Amino acid sequence: MREPLRGPVVLTRKHLVPIVLHYAQMTPEERYQRFNGKMPLRALLQRYSSINWAEIEFLAFMSGSKIVGLIELCDIPGEGEREAAISVLKDWQRQGLGEALVRAARERVCSDEHKSLIFYTQMTNVDMIRLAHKSGAKSAMAHSEMQLVIPAAA
Repeated sequence: MREPLRGPVVLTRKHLVPIVLHYAQMTPEERYQRFNGKMPLRALLQRYSSINWAEIEFLAFMSGSKIVGLIELCDIPGEGEREAAISVLKDWQRQGLGEALVRAARERVCSDEHKSLIFYTQMTNVDMIRLAHKSGAKSAMAHSEMQLVIPAAA
């Protein structure tokens, strides 16, 4: 039985283990799609143990202590924009969590900070592209990836 869903909530350094466990629950293919490369558990631990918590922000949906949907936000130096990356565990997809996370990130970044929100994804990630377009993103090619930009609020 699932525990009640909470969120989106802001995560802090104390959520390091649940963040890593969230990604560890994804299949290797899902992690490859999320990180654009192989991300075994050791690499996840190294990556998230060494981040600067002043430069990155996490919003999540949680079921008990388990993160079931997560969006990461980090500044793109000198650009006045924030890059976003999103993941929702397979059993929790198609329930509106991705939309709610993007909406919360958009409100937080585009309205409060007046920065654009940018997602990068592979052309094959049709669900992410659809979600971003539904959230008002404009798309362009950036090298071999799709760049999806939700513009800053006026």
